[in-house]
Amino acid sequence: AWFVLLALNHLTVPVLGAIMILVLATSIAFLMGLLACAIALATRDRNKAHVLYASAMFLVLGLSLALPVSPVNAVALLAAGSAGPGAYVLVAIVAGISLAAWLGLRLFLKRTASWMAAGAA
Repeated sequence: AWFVLLALNHLTVPVLGAIMILVLATSIAFLMGLLACAIALATRDRNKAHVLYASAMFLVLGLSLALPVSPVNAVALLAAGSAGPGAYVLVAIVAGISLAAWLGLRLFLKRTASWMAAGAA
C-alpha cells in the first residue's frame, strides 16, 4: 500500500530498493512473530503474554533506533534510492538472523515432533 501511495504522488522507488524493503519487512515480521510465539509458549497466560510482547516490542524498537542505520531509516533510504552500504548490511544481517531463526525453528519442531511421536507409541 505504501508503494501505491508513493506512486500516486509521482515518487518512484527503485526496483532494488523495493526488493530490499520487502526482504527487510518480511524478515522483521517473521522475527517478531517468532518472538510472539516464544512468549506465548513460555507464559501460557494471555495477559502476561500481551504485556511481555508489548514490552519486548518497545525494547526492540528502542534498541533498533540506536543502530547506526535503523530499520526505519533504512526503509526511507532504500525507497529514495539513496541507501548507502549500511542499509544493505542491515538488510543482510536481519535476513541472516531470520534465516537462522527459521532453521532453528525447523530443528526444534523436528525434535519435538519425533519426541511426541515416540511418547505416543
